[in-house]
Amino acid sequence: MPERTPEETALEFVRRINDRDLAGVVEMMTDDHVFADSGGAIQRGRDVMRAGWQSYLTSFPAYRIRVERVLRGGDDVALVGSVSGSHAGADAERDQVVAWAVAVRGEQVAGWRVYVDDPKLRALAARRRKSD
Repeated sequence: MPERTPEETALEFVRRINDRDLAGVVEMMTDDHVFADSGGAIQRGRDVMRAGWQSYLTSFPAYRIRVERVLRGGDDVALVGSVSGSHAGADAERDQVVAWAVAVRGEQVAGWRVYVDDPKLRALAARRRKSD
């Protein structure tokens, strides 16, 4: 069976998130997976992210990612779209564009970085950078 392309791998990861398939999401992460949220927080490791995704999917059961555009550069993929059912709430989500930078290694996701154009999150990230 042919290996998935990086685009297919990134979209399969999204499908598993949208299906609330925690085991499937975890299976697709590399052991050294790196997650970075739009506020600048970074989490490392599959086990850490298993707990993170379990908590998020439990807390926000209606969370869904809608991908509108897929861009590829080598094994890196950029997804552009929107979300619903997130911690931000429907009012904030309505006008937000969300982007994800996905580092693909084989058929697994080594990195998942979320970008949201949100003034509150930009301010939080700036405060974190100053404290580092």
